[in-house]
Amino acid sequence: MPSSGIKINRIKAQNKQQMDLLEDVLAPGSDLYKRVPRLEEIAEARVAHKNKFNTIQKLSQFGATGFNEERSLQYVAQIDQAIWSAVLAVFAQYDEQGNLVDDGLLYKKDHRGNIIINRDFFYALLEGPLKNYDMRGKNSIMV
Repeated sequence: MPSSGIKINRIKAQNKQQMDLLEDVLAPGSDLYKRVPRLEEIAEARVAHKNKFNTIQKLSQFGATGFNEERSLQYVAQIDQAIWSAVLAVFAQYDEQGNLVDDGLLYKKDHRGNIIINRDFFYALLEGPLKNYDMRGKNSIMV
């Protein structure tokens, strides 16, 4: 297992209770699902989005110029705002003015002192409670 996988598994284990809470909140049939009908639309859109990119990748094999040197699409995580609001409710910390702060978990400071998302924790979320809301396809190299 690569070191990034080990790091993500460690993050998930250290934050298991909060990860489980978020997974329960976002599970189909939960109160959130019942109160926000848009979540079902999000799930359908995610499947359509993945299918679209898989189709584009397959079509790119047939004579078209590649999207990059390896002829693979580069996926960007897209999390719907309703889902991200649930993540913020569980994990985010704010200062007195209501600004996000460096909590060392969801957000951290970059080398310039700006608050940025903690990528390792974000990927742990994508492999954990947000796995059903991750709109990326599997990034496979096509040669």
